Amino acid sequence: MIGLVEGTIAPLISRRDPVSRDKAPQRAREIASLCLTMTTALVNSQLKDTLRPFEQER
Repeated sequence: MIGLVEGTIAPLISRRDPVSRDKAPQRAREIASLCLTMTTALVNSQLKDTLRPFEQER
């Protein structure tokens, strides 16, 4: 996922205007946060599917 964040902010970093370059760190944090949210949701979903057979036995 690091590559995704780096690839997304690379165009901002390569621009000459300082405003775009100044936006890059905040944009990277936003994308990283969204990636973490997505990963958490995927893990929770898979965990529910994995545990479902055990919960039905009760």
